[in-house]
Amino acid sequence: MRRSLPAVALVALALVASAAAAATDPAAPLTYDKALAMARHEGKILVIDFYADW
Repeated sequence: MRRSLPAVALVALALVASAAAAATDPAAPLTYDKALAMARHEGKILVIDFYADW
């Protein structure tokens, strides 16, 4: 029992860390309006990248 407690704590810490990283992913999809507002706020241009495989 004592050996499994650190393992469970480590797994829980890894899950929390990965969830936090996913929430702050700079490449996460945004709506056009949010991306445009963010670009204007940061003084950057907005690049829209897309493709189709048809």
